[in-house]
Amino acid sequence: MLENSVHIIEFRNDLVDHFKNLNITWLQKYFYVEPIDEEMLSDPRKYIIDKGGCIFFAKVNNEIAGTFALMKVKEGVYELAKMAVDEKFQGHKIGNRMMVSAIEKVKRLGATKLILYSNTMLSPAIHLYKKYGFVEVPFENSEYKRSNIQMELPLTPGPSPRGDGRRQPRSTPGVSLHEGASNILFGYSKSLRQEHTPAEQLMWDNLRNRNIDDLKFRRQHPIGRYTADFYCHQRLLVIELDGSIHDLPENKDYDRARDEYFREVGITVLRFNNEEVLDNMSAVLRKIRETAKKINIQSNAANE
Repeated sequence: MLENSVHIIEFRNDLVDHFKNLNITWLQKYFYVEPIDEEMLSDPRKYIIDKGGCIFFAKVNNEIAGTFALMKVKEGVYELAKMAVDEKFQGHKIGNRMMVSAIEKVKRLGATKLILYSNTMLSPAIHLYKKYGFVEVPFENSEYKRSNIQMELPLTPGPSPRGDGRRQPRSTPGVSLHEGASNILFGYSKSLRQEHTPAEQLMWDNLRNRNIDDLKFRRQHPIGRYTADFYCHQRLLVIELDGSIHDLPENKDYDRARDEYFREVGITVLRFNNEEVLDNMSAVLRKIRETAKKINIQSNAANE
């Protein structure tokens, strides 16, 4: 598949024209080129890089397929901007790959928030942003006349592994119910509860009301900077359901980052695909019970 051959590369002086042309083409297709666009695109080093931002390109074989920028707003806050994909490569998940790279990059920069401005007429783009956790926030003044919606992604840093950095027992005290999740993530989690798949609904029907060994599970539960499909705080156990979209390389990278974060704070993650839940729920529930029991035994042993 084409998305498997996408490589994200950093800005080089010889790529300035690609950055400008990709964005000009996109702007002319949907809106028009504003004076601020012309200034930034003609001298991206001055307006973006020299101010603490970054520019990246998606490269497929030897062709530049897309670009995006991370503009530093202030310490800990970046704006995702100037994202454009060559029409030749549209429909091949280039935007997904660039989105994953953008999020991972600002995390490495120590950002606590990633913001963006867009227009509600761009429904595929808005869907992409929501897919990766962006939520709409009150609109502030934008330097672009075309913008009518502001979105942001909370990137609250998760707590560091405790002690000497080695993985701690599941009984380690101090793992809070939400691990500092932001109010924005709480709102996003609430909206997710209104949009469930058949597999998620079936799983919830079997987990709710303490149906599994009197354990309390929560659905679409915010923990740190992520939302877990299902979570049992008594056992520090997250259950994730994966549809076919999780098979895409960019989504696998995102899932690995989520799982690693949960492991760092002492949480076990169980993953099932939708087909397992719909076709063999008894086996799924058996696995959940076995895992919860094993965690409990390990926790008790660690406390002795």
